[in-house]
Amino acid sequence: MKNISMLEEVLYHLNNWFVRDKKTFSKCEFTDGGLPEEVSEYVPQNVFFRLEGTYFNDGLHRNDGDETFNDETVEHLRVSILVIPKALLDLLEEIVAWDEKYHDIAVGPFFQERFGGYEYSLKGYSSYGDENSTATGWRLAFADRLNPFRKMYA
Repeated sequence: MKNISMLEEVLYHLNNWFVRDKKTFSKCEFTDGGLPEEVSEYVPQNVFFRLEGTYFNDGLHRNDGDETFNDETVEHLRVSILVIPKALLDLLEEIVAWDEKYHDIAVGPFFQERFGGYEYSLKGYSSYGDENSTATGWRLAFADRLNPFRKMYA
C-alpha cells in the first residue's frame, strides 16, 4: 500500500489502531530484510500490523511481502494485528487526494492577507471552530467523517 504513512498518521490522529490482537515476542531477529519467523507466522497475510519496541522498524506495516525491514535484534517486540474498517480505507483515498491538492494552502503560513481594500482569508482551514484549536488541513476538512472512527480513551 503506497499510502501507508498517511494511514498511520490518520490512525494516530484518531487514537484508534483497530487492534484485534496483541502479542509480545522476546528476542526477535530481523535478518535479510524480512520479518522474524515467529512474527510472520503470527500475522496473517495481507493484514495490517503495528510494531513497537524496535529501533528501526516501529510503525504501521502490511504483511504483503512488499516491505523490506532493517536488520536488528529486539529484546521485547510488541506486535498488534489491526483490522481497519474498509470504510476508513476508502476515506483514506479521499484524504490523500484532498491532501495532494490542498496541502500547501491548508497548512501554509498565510491564513489571512490584507492589502489595499482587499482581504483574503483561509480561516476556515486554519482553525477548528476557535482560535485555540490545532486542527488544520485534512484533519479539519474530514473531521465530521473521521469522528465516528475516533477512540476517546486508550
